[in-house]
Amino acid sequence: MTSTRRPRGLAFATFAIGLVLAVVGWNLQARSNQSKAQQRIDALGDKAVEALVHRVTQYEYGLLGLRGWAAASGDQLLQAKFFSYTFSRDYDREFPGARGFGLIRRVAKADEARFVKAAQADGWPSFRVKQLAPHEGERFLIQFVSPMALNANDIGLDIASDPDLRAAAESSMRTGKATLTGSTSLANTSKASNQAFLLLLPVYRAGMPLTNKTDRELACIGWTYAPLVLGEVVSGMGLGGGAVAQAPGPGYPAAGPSLRVCEPRRHPPRGCAPCGQLLGVRSPMAG
Repeated sequence: MTSTRRPRGLAFATFAIGLVLAVVGWNLQARSNQSKAQQRIDALGDKAVEALVHRVTQYEYGLLGLRGWAAASGDQLLQAKFFSYTFSRDYDREFPGARGFGLIRRVAKADEARFVKAAQADGWPSFRVKQLAPHEGERFLIQFVSPMALNANDIGLDIASDPDLRAAAESSMRTGKATLTGSTSLANTSKASNQAFLLLLPVYRAGMPLTNKTDRELACIGWTYAPLVLGEVVSGMGLGGGAVAQAPGPGYPAAGPSLRVCEPRRHPPRGCAPCGQLLGVRSPMAG
């Protein structure tokens, strides 16, 4: 296999391998099952993994496009301009399986009231901050998302109020990489909430240095993001091999593999590890 066919980033390789395991519905309960899990991955082979990597890589392109819009807009991140941009894209055709694309903003706690007032004046009079749990730190607020029909309830949500989502966002900010969160209930879906994830890509203020993680922290104004639901991501791909298994919440797993990419509390210094390393199996794309 040529290098151009390999996963272009850790997040995509990890997510795709986890999806392969989930698609075949394999219950990886203990290390004694790892050889069988490896056999399942090998049976699906490169094509299945490549198809999933390609699809998730498409989502990164969507996030990159939206990031370009945000960086070019500077301080004029307005609702009308956001929807003008997103309506110009054919998301169903370009990014099949993605539930939408949006923008998350970093807001200091001291600036929360001012930010809310500005959002309300920008065509969203009911805008308010919603938290999953109280906290005293910086807010990471969902400011815009499209399509609204699927994601309206998430407007104003402070993802920093969830420790795992905050850790994933901070890792993405410091590394500059697209990062997949652990399972979350943010995507509005009738499916099991632990089948949903956020793919995050940091947005940096134009013209600021990005040499190291300190520079990136200073330059980061937020993230573009895509809410993803496991069953929707693999829908229509014809992978076969069994029903889609539910991805578990925190911890490794009672019903299918964990799809977490960023878990700082488990892997302290870097917070991320390849799926094959975490699950003890080898990707067929590892070469």
